[in-house]
Amino acid sequence: MRDWIVFLVFVGMTVLPAVAAPSLDELILEAKEDLAHRLAMPVDEIELVDALETVWPDSSAGCPRARVAYLQVFTEGARITLRAAKVSYRYHSARGRKPFLCERLTWPVHVHGRRACSRTGCRTHASIVDN
Repeated sequence: MRDWIVFLVFVGMTVLPAVAAPSLDELILEAKEDLAHRLAMPVDEIELVDALETVWPDSSAGCPRARVAYLQVFTEGARITLRAAKVSYRYHSARGRKPFLCERLTWPVHVHGRRACSRTGCRTHASIVDN
């Protein structure tokens, strides 16, 4: 029995390849492409309002659905705000997930030492509190 357990642990350790997280610029492009598809408009007509690497308080990535349980662990991700036709759209992402349109905004997010981007460029903040 012990040999079988060791074999399972060994296999479990070898089948999980390390995956690099996409950059904030890649996430912004994916969010713009998704919104362009949803609105049936060219990507270049979608404006970046801001983009922020953040740490979500749980695995819902700041966009929980009703009657769904989420892991209560800090989860690295991003929050991207886009504007099209004078309407703002908020995209969220979390580790291993593509950006998704979040229509339910929730609690404040505290961020420490993360990069923030807007139309004027990117910068790193020592401490950001998003309301």
